[in-house]
Amino acid sequence: MLLFDCGSIGNSTALDGREWIGDTGSDLMSSLQPRGKTRSSTAVDKLSSVDGVPYITSRISATPFQYTFRVTPGQIFLRLHFYPASYRGFENSLDLFTVKAGPFTLLRDFSASLTADGSGEKYVVKDFCLNVEVNAKLNVTFSPSKSSKLKKVHAFVNGIEIISIPAGLYYTSVGDLGARMVGLNNRFYIIENTTALEVVQRLNIGGSSISPIEDFGMFRRWSEDSKYLQESGVHRVSHLTNRIKYTNMPAFVPPPRLYHTAWKIGRGKRGNEIFKFTWKIPIDLGFGYLVRLHFCDFDAGMAESRQREFTIHINNRVAENKADLIGWSGGTEIPVYRDYLVMVKGEKEVRNYDLLISLQSVDELVFGLLNGLEVFKLSNPDNSLATPNPLFPRRASKIWNLKIPNLFSAFGQSNAVSTEPAILGSCNG
Repeated sequence: MLLFDCGSIGNSTALDGREWIGDTGSDLMSSLQPRGKTRSSTAVDKLSSVDGVPYITSRISATPFQYTFRVTPGQIFLRLHFYPASYRGFENSLDLFTVKAGPFTLLRDFSASLTADGSGEKYVVKDFCLNVEVNAKLNVTFSPSKSSKLKKVHAFVNGIEIISIPAGLYYTSVGDLGARMVGLNNRFYIIENTTALEVVQRLNIGGSSISPIEDFGMFRRWSEDSKYLQESGVHRVSHLTNRIKYTNMPAFVPPPRLYHTAWKIGRGKRGNEIFKFTWKIPIDLGFGYLVRLHFCDFDAGMAESRQREFTIHINNRVAENKADLIGWSGGTEIPVYRDYLVMVKGEKEVRNYDLLISLQSVDELVFGLLNGLEVFKLSNPDNSLATPNPLFPRRASKIWNLKIPNLFSAFGQSNAVSTEPAILGSCNG
C-alpha cells in the first residue's frame, strides 16, 4: 500500500491512523517527484470539517506534470484525492484538467470544483481499478485543459493511493465465465486486464456508511443506501454475523460489516401483490457497467420456503430469473455475490441518467437477503472513462460563477440517448 500526500514534506498521519508520505524533500521519494513545472500550495481558506491529510497541501500546476510509480505487477486500486479550493498563487485560475494513467484516460476536462458542487461534498475521491503489467511503470499524468475561451486553468491533486488487490477480485479469473450479461440469455462478459474500471457506487444496504479504515486491507468506502432506495414502508433488519461461513469466497471480498444489515418489507401481503425493492444510481451514458450484488441468508425458514425464488431486474430488463440464494450458496449464513454486466448506449455528453437495480418476488421472506451493492464503469474501446462535469452546480465558487458560461460554450453538449443493450469487449456464449 502506497499513500502519497502531494505537495507535502515528510510523513503525516491522517485521522484514520494511516501514514501518508510527502512527495517532496525525501531521499526515499526523490524518484517519485513529479516531472514538470509544479509547486506545492495550500488552500487559501480551509474548512475545519475536512481532514488535514492529504487535503492540507496540493501539487498544482498550469502546465502538465507526471508521476512515475514503480509498483508490484498486478491489479491495483488507484485513488485520487481532490480538495477543490482557491490555492495560493492560483486564486484567479480555474481547475480544469485531464488525468491519464498508462494508456487510460481517467478524467477529461475534469473540474473537482464542479464535481464537488454537484454532489454537495467538500472533497472528491476518484477510485479506479487498473492492471499493471510485469516490468511496467505506472505513469499518472495531470494536464490542464486547453481552450481558447479559458486562459487561466490549472491541474492539481492532493493525494494518491495505490493499493494492490487480489487477482480476480473484480477482473475475471482464468477459467471463470465472467459477469452475466443483462438482456442476453446465457451470455457472459469477461473483464480482461486490458480494461480499467471506475467505482460509481458502493452501498451498504440497510446500514450506515462503512469508512475505509473499517474495510481492512482494501480501504474502500461504502455509503448508506437510503437516498438511492425508491421504496417506502420498509424496515431495517440486523444480523448476527459471527457465524458466517466463507465457503464460497474469501472473507475480504466485502468487509464483514456489510452483512450486518438489510431491508425488509414493512407490511403484510395483500392478494397477488409483487414485492419489490429498487435502487436508482446516477450513471453516465456510453459505457458498460459491472453490477455486483452481495447476498447472505440468515433466516433458516428461507431454506424451507417453496417461494424463495426472486427476480433481478437491471434497467427494466431481466438480469436473473428464478434467482435462488440457497441454491447459489448451499445454505444459510454462507455469503455469495453475483456479477452482472449492462451496456448503456448513448452520447457521453448527456447527463442525468439513472441505472435501476430491482429485486422482485411474491414472497416477502425473500427480502433481507441483499446486503451490499457495487457498481463500476468499464473503460470504452478508446481506453477512456472520461465524462463531462456536472452541468448545474448547486454551490459554485465566485470564480466559477464568473466563468461557467464560457466553460460550457467551450466544450459543447449533445442530446442523443439510447438504452438498448450492446456488446463491447469479450464475451462467451
